[in-house]
Amino acid sequence: MPTQIEAPTDAREMHGRIFSSETTQLPPDLVFFLSMVLKNNVDIEAESAQPLLTELEEEIVVVREAVEEQTIARTLLLRFGLPYLPGAEEVWLTLSEYLANAKEATEQTQTQLEQTINQVQALFISQLVADEENQLLVLEAEEVEHQQGINTLGESGYFLTNEGQLTTQKNNAVTQKRERLNLIASQKITIQNSIESMRSMVNNLFMNFTNIRQFDQTQLVMA
Repeated sequence: MPTQIEAPTDAREMHGRIFSSETTQLPPDLVFFLSMVLKNNVDIEAESAQPLLTELEEEIVVVREAVEEQTIARTLLLRFGLPYLPGAEEVWLTLSEYLANAKEATEQTQTQLEQTINQVQALFISQLVADEENQLLVLEAEEVEHQQGINTLGESGYFLTNEGQLTTQKNNAVTQKRERLNLIASQKITIQNSIESMRSMVNNLFMNFTNIRQFDQTQLVMA
């Protein structure tokens, strides 16, 4: 498990002292996005997945805190106005540092969240297609056996010269094996298509989750 990143709190603490009655406001689309990620922890039955899901929830909280810190730091700078008067420069420098730290934390937490989401996605796909992949293995093993059987029966033909009835029996067995191979090939295509369909479904489900960087960070300010 990666080391948990902590979001800085300097800007939020300053905001709390100056604007104690004001509630922090993040963009509604960002709030909705993070809520959807949190609520859509997929139902993974594997017990080993639970630590990963817990980690995902914790990282979503930290991402929100980091984005909140960045939003407040940028808001404080905008509200501060022109750093013209003597002494204002130092305050401006401090607030700028708060913003830089918050942006760095946001970047780090987003990267970590994306990595965890990718892990959850891979685990979900693995669990979802496990039965189908096992069916493929069984069919492929049977396919090999029948193909080897056809080859062996073909060799036996050399010893059945002028044995019409026996040759017919051998040929009928080869025909049945080939028919079974055709059926196996069709079943394999159906299962492979099913696997690809499930993978596509999961990829689409997680696609929006991995688009957290779509938000223009420079627009994260409070009214």
